[in-house]
Amino acid sequence: MPRVRQLGEKGQIVIPKDIRDYFGLKKGSSISIELDQEKIIMMPKKDDDFMNKWNNIVKKKLSKKIDIKRQIEEEIEERHRI
Repeated sequence: MPRVRQLGEKGQIVIPKDIRDYFGLKKGSSISIELDQEKIIMMPKKDDDFMNKWNNIVKKKLSKKIDIKRQIEEEIEERHRI
């Protein structure tokens, strides 16, 4: 069933709630937009959700201060014990 939406000031549209719910789209979800002759095709990008979660994990770990000198010393001590 076609739905009519008006473009906002910056070319934005609102995806109807039932469609967002069906595809699990939330704030920050990625959507692929393609042009097929006279049609605009929009599809959710599920892979990006995984990558965003992964990137957030990495960012949290990188935001911690790391004492490189101490880590090197601990690694050297560990290798000498073997």
